[in-house]
Amino acid sequence: MEYAALKNTGVWETLSVVGKRCYLPPGILFWSARGREEAEINATLGTARGPEKEIIQGGSEKSITFYLPCLRNFFQELEPDEIFAYAPLAGLPKFRAAWREWTLYKLSSHREKLASLMSQPVVVPGISSALFVAARLFLDQAEKFVTTDLRWVNVDNIFCRNIGAEIVPFALFDGVKFNTEGMKEALFSTSEQGKKVVLLLNLPNNPAGFLPSESDAQEIKKALVEVAEEAGKWVVVLLDDAYEGYVYEEGILRNSLFGMLTGAHPRLLVVKLDGVSKELLFYGGRVGAVTFGLPEGLQEEIIPDIRSELEAKVAAISRSTFSSAPRVVQELAARVLEAREDFLQERRAVIEVLKERYRILKQALQELKSPLIRPLPFNSGFFAFLHLQGIRASDFAEHLITKYKVGVIPWEGPGVNGIRIAFCGVEAESLPKVVECIKKTADDLTP
Repeated sequence: MEYAALKNTGVWETLSVVGKRCYLPPGILFWSARGREEAEINATLGTARGPEKEIIQGGSEKSITFYLPCLRNFFQELEPDEIFAYAPLAGLPKFRAAWREWTLYKLSSHREKLASLMSQPVVVPGISSALFVAARLFLDQAEKFVTTDLRWVNVDNIFCRNIGAEIVPFALFDGVKFNTEGMKEALFSTSEQGKKVVLLLNLPNNPAGFLPSESDAQEIKKALVEVAEEAGKWVVVLLDDAYEGYVYEEGILRNSLFGMLTGAHPRLLVVKLDGVSKELLFYGGRVGAVTFGLPEGLQEEIIPDIRSELEAKVAAISRSTFSSAPRVVQELAARVLEAREDFLQERRAVIEVLKERYRILKQALQELKSPLIRPLPFNSGFFAFLHLQGIRASDFAEHLITKYKVGVIPWEGPGVNGIRIAFCGVEAESLPKVVECIKKTADDLTP
């Protein structure tokens, strides 16, 4: 958007530097709207959808946003004070305790270490807010941080246009593996700017739907320890764990790097950013969490103070921006997490549906042959990404939706040109047709 009306009337001059710099990234919002309106098969939306019967025995044929029945049932139990009252600034105590216990359950192999070095989660309104809080807490104007070339477009909006930080990107892939060396080199390149380096990792990745192998995860840990040791600086690792748990292959990282990285070095601070959107299939709930994993070597008596002071910093930023997160969602989520066996069984049903869609899409992409298209490795999350050569991704997506009525999200940027397929929202039987239409589009546009 050019904001011509604001500029022509002089209202533009009333805006702050950030007010002038910020704008809504047009990509996902624009193409998702077109997908809803124009596509017969809509692979733009990053929400798990399908016929209710796929996840609930006796469910209807109607296509719905997948949900947890136990969460829906708990709505009827809530008292007025659990719905209408404010939540405490840092979050409802029983939700914070339940979310911490959920994290310890997922990372059970690291439970003993995390029990001491992990803070209580501080609740914020969704993972977007968690990213904003982390950016505000650790980065200044013009300060550089490292993240992948393939990344959610709102990262640029939050970190760069809002906070004013600068991205130093590295390629997510080295062949078919996570690019550990590229990550390490990028971190070293920023190590002269101050007392710390900052890394943001989103795994499973949006838009690539990729997790590193368990052995590569160990290499990531080793590389971060090397940076902390050799650069002599603090390493702050921000983990966007939005899609944690949606894993479809053996031998890859099952859960967050948080357990592995917490306590790995005296100058390594880890920040876990997660929430109910995908983990509890409660997209509109807008409840996220910021949780700290402390360095090794701290004196035991000071650890509680460090945890509480970091939590207070997050609460201070929350208070001065969006205040507290919705109480009703925290009440519901706490109940769901306390009924863990029911919750896990219901979520497993959703994961199995997505896993089958993943399998079908992967098979179809393996059979796709085109000089324009190179599918990137994917094994987790909600998405697959196809790198395009010789044509702009937006032109490809335009042809695909106009002629074949299939909606995808084009991704364009330095070193990135491709389309994201949100298989989470496409029924299994439609996925081969998605790939067929992509192949036809490539054939149509091949010179």
